[in-house]
Amino acid sequence: MIAKPEHFYAKKIPLREKDLPKPIIYQLGRVLSNKDDIRKNPRERSAILRVVQRTSEKIFNKKNIM
Repeated sequence: MIAKPEHFYAKKIPLREKDLPKPIIYQLGRVLSNKDDIRKNPRERSAILRVVQRTSEKIFNKKNIM
């Protein structure tokens, strides 16, 4: 990776909310194993299912890349 000169960053500071890239996912929550499942399988006690929702924002676009 090549370092960029300081004057490149100076015009981009301070960052405003409108300048930040839009999120591609929103975290909705987490689901943990219940006690019955853990009793059947002790290794499941560390399992976490993360629930997210995909937004309509494109993953790669020119605004998100410096």
